[in-house]
Amino acid sequence: MKMMRTIVLIAAWAVTTLTANSAETWWGYWTPRQGAEAKGSFERGANDVAIYVPRNHPQLAGSTVQAVRFYIGDKTAVTRLRVWMATDIFSWAWEQPDIAVQEVNLTDIVDYETDGQMMTVTFDKPVTLPPSGAYIGYTVTIGAAAADHPCNLYCSTSSSGTRYGCYFQWSEMYKYIGNTALQALVSNEDLAENAAIPSNFGTQVLSRGTHCPLNVTLTQTGTQPIHTIGYVLSLNATDLPEQQYTLPADNSPTTFLEPQNVTLPIDLNMAAAARYNATLRITHVNGQPNADQSATASAGGNILLLQQPALRRSVMEEFTGTWCTWCPRGIVAMRKLEAQFADRFIGIAAHFDDPMQIPAYKTSRVKRMASGLPNSVIDRTTVCDPYMGTSTEKHFHADKDIERALAQPAVADITVAAQWDKDKTNVLNVGVQTTFWYHETETAPYSLALILLENGMKGEGNDWRQVNRYAEGNSGFDDADIAEFTAAPHYITDIAYDHVPIDCVELNYGISGSISLPLESGKPQPFSYAWDVSQNTLLQDKSRLSVVVLLLNTQSGVIENAAKVEVQSAGTTGITSVPTDRGTAAYYTIDGRPLAHPQRGLNIVRRTDGTVQKIIVK
Repeated sequence: MKMMRTIVLIAAWAVTTLTANSAETWWGYWTPRQGAEAKGSFERGANDVAIYVPRNHPQLAGSTVQAVRFYIGDKTAVTRLRVWMATDIFSWAWEQPDIAVQEVNLTDIVDYETDGQMMTVTFDKPVTLPPSGAYIGYTVTIGAAAADHPCNLYCSTSSSGTRYGCYFQWSEMYKYIGNTALQALVSNEDLAENAAIPSNFGTQVLSRGTHCPLNVTLTQTGTQPIHTIGYVLSLNATDLPEQQYTLPADNSPTTFLEPQNVTLPIDLNMAAAARYNATLRITHVNGQPNADQSATASAGGNILLLQQPALRRSVMEEFTGTWCTWCPRGIVAMRKLEAQFADRFIGIAAHFDDPMQIPAYKTSRVKRMASGLPNSVIDRTTVCDPYMGTSTEKHFHADKDIERALAQPAVADITVAAQWDKDKTNVLNVGVQTTFWYHETETAPYSLALILLENGMKGEGNDWRQVNRYAEGNSGFDDADIAEFTAAPHYITDIAYDHVPIDCVELNYGISGSISLPLESGKPQPFSYAWDVSQNTLLQDKSRLSVVVLLLNTQSGVIENAAKVEVQSAGTTGITSVPTDRGTAAYYTIDGRPLAHPQRGLNIVRRTDGTVQKIIVK
């Protein structure tokens, strides 16, 4: 009878280098920088672990494998160990390895739990990797003593940052847990010492200056760690002067084929504000000409160069519900993010399947980006937990994601004002002014979307009570901020809900014609909207409303910038923040100091027609 096996397959792109000589290097989907720990115990019988070399791999195809290394925990449970290679022709290649098999003397097994070392198994003869791809792995057989002496599989300490991971068939291990700690010693006379390639970097928004940060993924394709690089950026086929970059000394050394995110300073002080087709070439590595001359030695992208930076605000669209047992942490997160970032953070708590749901969010593009509750999307680019952020730790880390979002330059400044019409009591007059900071005469892939938020929403009945699983304890969230829900009952009936969208206008693609050509640097574009809310059945209190305006990129779907303002009563003040179409010449503080853009509070605006106006930015 054929024995069932535990199968672990890894297919990722994170790898490591521990150079033996100029033509040899250790390679795998796990690196020492990821750390290693036991992620489960092998079952009794035969268990297989493998990494896969894809077909026609540009660096590895044709190389030879001389050895394999990995961790083994508690060798007393092991009755047999084999290292092998097999082509990908077979669905279960390890049943009949057709390239190489190496039996391991059990006395040679290194016990990781005792010695803390990776054990290395050398093939009797080096084995060539075929162009068709191959599995490289080992089979460990666990004997009858497995229950008393379990042998563990070791994977990366954290799954964060990895693209693929270990998947187990054990009942307690149906989850993604990181890369397996397995490497192969590969050699090839074509392996160079100093070589690197960049990856395409998409569209990046930068402001003019001498040290503009271009974010690039760099991959070491030679055997030597990268310490310095020389690079040339080309804008619309015109090369800028070559620049040098030294990787930070406190960083872990780069490793063979492992992508590294670097921020390269670019001199864009002399370039005009515009959109450019950009190409980045790596010319030198460690002071030597880049030995990688493949087509991938250059990377492409687009640079949108701004005349000056705009005031960036970041939007978190949270998905929640009164029935969602773990969603109370989103309430805490919104409160903390507002306190930390003030008006540069805009929170929207979209409810689903409860009395506060609006149909537009249930069928929105942004909701399709993330599944399950609680969940959130930042600027319609980053999907994350509203409290933990992109971290896997059960602590408040969403502020780190907002900080990264706010560090990205915005293409335009936005101001917004909202006031009830003095004659039509159910009509809300919204005025938006958008000022772009670059020239673009051919395309304008932007539009404005409007969202009406209400704070302090309450209701009666079971559908309005918040289900609270934190009351049961053992949630794993031990932050002091969660204590209020730990101490609260399982059903909270007196809760007031904030940041609730009760209406919106063109949530997905924005309002047609709200942004128009030409986009001229520094020239404001006014837009006004009369919002009739007479049929809105969710609205509870007109004094607790705010309007959010989103500047959407209609091509990528991302939020380029945003603004938020509290709704004002009709005729409450002689100071207005509703934009006009007279054009803006300059902004000043109330005491006459010039500003690059409006700041929070009272501002003086001098128009191009010579008039002066006071505006309030909320």
